[in-house]
Amino acid sequence: MQQDPGLNTSSMAIDVGDVLAGVCKRKSMVLIIVLVAVGLAFAYLAAAKPRYSATAKVLVENLETPFTKAHEPDRQDSRIDERDVLSQVEIAKSPGLARQVISSLSEEMQTRFTKLRPPGLLARLMIATGFKDNPAAMKPDQRALAKYNSNISVYPVKRSKVIVMRYTDSRPETAAAVANKLAEKYVEATRTAQSATTDRAQDWLSQQVDTLRQKVVDSEVAVEKFRAEAGLLRGPTNTLNSQELSELNSQIILASAAKAEARARASSIRELLAKTGSVDGATDVLNSVLVQRLREQQIRVRRNLAELSTIYLNNHPRIKAVKQELTDLDRQVRSEALKIVDGLEQQAKIAASREASLRASLNELKQKATSRGVDEVKLRALEREAKANRLLLESFLARSSDAAARVKPESQPGLARIIATASVPSAPYFPKKGPIVALAGIGGLVLGLGLAFVLEVMAAAGRMETAQRPPLVDSIETNFPAPAASENAQTAFAPDSPKSVSWLCQIPRSPDLNTACSSARAALFDPGSAYAGTIRTLSSWVTNQCKSQGISRFAMVALPDAGLDCATATVGLARCLVAQGIRVVVVEADEEANCIDKVAPLEPNVGLAELLDGKATFSDVIIRDQISSVHFLRSGLSRRMPGSNKIDLVLEALDHAYEIVLLNNGVTRFPAVKDHAGVTACHGAVVLASAAHSAEAESLCGALTRAGLKAAEFVEVSNAATRRACRVAATA
Repeated sequence: MQQDPGLNTSSMAIDVGDVLAGVCKRKSMVLIIVLVAVGLAFAYLAAAKPRYSATAKVLVENLETPFTKAHEPDRQDSRIDERDVLSQVEIAKSPGLARQVISSLSEEMQTRFTKLRPPGLLARLMIATGFKDNPAAMKPDQRALAKYNSNISVYPVKRSKVIVMRYTDSRPETAAAVANKLAEKYVEATRTAQSATTDRAQDWLSQQVDTLRQKVVDSEVAVEKFRAEAGLLRGPTNTLNSQELSELNSQIILASAAKAEARARASSIRELLAKTGSVDGATDVLNSVLVQRLREQQIRVRRNLAELSTIYLNNHPRIKAVKQELTDLDRQVRSEALKIVDGLEQQAKIAASREASLRASLNELKQKATSRGVDEVKLRALEREAKANRLLLESFLARSSDAAARVKPESQPGLARIIATASVPSAPYFPKKGPIVALAGIGGLVLGLGLAFVLEVMAAAGRMETAQRPPLVDSIETNFPAPAASENAQTAFAPDSPKSVSWLCQIPRSPDLNTACSSARAALFDPGSAYAGTIRTLSSWVTNQCKSQGISRFAMVALPDAGLDCATATVGLARCLVAQGIRVVVVEADEEANCIDKVAPLEPNVGLAELLDGKATFSDVIIRDQISSVHFLRSGLSRRMPGSNKIDLVLEALDHAYEIVLLNNGVTRFPAVKDHAGVTACHGAVVLASAAHSAEAESLCGALTRAGLKAAEFVEVSNAATRRACRVAATA
């Protein structure tokens, strides 16, 4: 592969296998680096002081019970969420709580917190550069707090209400003591905070109770004073006016009923006397004692009359006397009945008079009640105010009693409880000898391999730069070549002394475009055809050159009578190669005929000409075949390929993405009348010609050899469908 010196491509040409082999040769260096890393790890383990870690856990929850919480309907929800837990974590980290923990430790432990130790070399450098505070400039409590904060770790457990409190120290007893003290002081702090809140509430409630007591007294005095002034005196159940109205109304009802009853009884007796003349059916008459005696006398006289009638006739004086006596008795009974009627009527008149009197009194009371309605409204307003003040006072008294019972911290339920205490650790938390040595060994191995790889890549790059470059590369300038390069290319293609030429194979001619399209598809869809067999022969030669000589670029060149056949063979060869799993791109460098676009077929669009002219990019000009995975780079829309000597740069870029690059150069005429830089940029070539032009083929053989091509093969284009196996190669 030829490289442009203007591009830094030496590393791209480095053989990875050679680099890996060189890395294996440097295994001694890698082993030394690994041993040094492990040794440093052991030295660090020997110098490092062991550190112990102890952990305590607390659960944040509401510890209220039905026996301790206030029974209030408007009490807020006391559930705890994750934000509350995070807030409690910050409280556990607070400096005030840290000072309480340190002060609760033993004197020996407190001395270790406040003791001033001389800083090491690294610490002195950090102090000098300002990355660390100077302990000598701190007060003892500040040093203790700084050491505490550097070794404490407080964090919540995800998706829970548990807070972990971990302390690390060089002494296991100190680590366990600090962790447990922090948990205890934190729980105590939650109770103290609740107690302080309750104490403040108690003070406020006491003030409010005193104020409300006076307000209740004032409001009740105002009620009674207004009641006395307005005459709205209260009876056992209601005001006197209301009771009087109720009683008068009841008496009126009774008087009216008595009047109606007396009149009804009198009317009943009169009607009975008028109809029958007898009062036997009148209850009031019969209940009279005098009437009862008269009735007894009537019965006795009637019995006597009956006895005498059995002895005497009706005209007998004794019978007449008895009848006369009976008549007198009837008259007396009737007279007594009329007296009773008169009495009843008199009772009715009395009841009517009493009813009228009572109604007059009722009307008078109604008028008085109307005038006192406004006073009663004012009285009810004062009573409501007094009742509201009384209820509020009772509520505040109940709250004050609850607060007074929970003023002390020990009476508070708290917001957390310890669920795990820290035990004295038996093994150090740091350093872990096994993991540190293993990581040091792995790190040394990675460092050694990386350093060996870098050194080997640099050595290979140096060898590539000093290696001899191909002759054609030396003639190309740093950027795109000047027009003189085209003249050199034409000189390279000058006719030479004839050489004998043999043919690799014979390919059937494509007389028209339809035949050419069908032949290009035969490699995929008609493997038994003569054309497919020829393409397989070409494919075998191309793959052998790739393996044996590392050739990746091949130019397809045609003599004047084989232009369409050259494009057909190029497309068929590319499709046969991709069927073997090889990545292939076809570059159309024949701007005159554009046969690839017709044989593939492809839609005319931007291509190589626009790419070389800087008007398009690779993504614009490369498209995929419709029936295979072959990629095509078309010649483009321009009729002239500007600066075709720049094509080497394009082929160089394609080398990195594809395994084989097939360049269709089209028809070549002698003497050369066009720029053949595309052919000279390739390492191998396939020339299509007929037997009648063997002299031109021989001249072309010498030109290709001088141009630096490593291999070239000639294919005879014939109308015959036979195939011959003849091969000749022009090697550098």
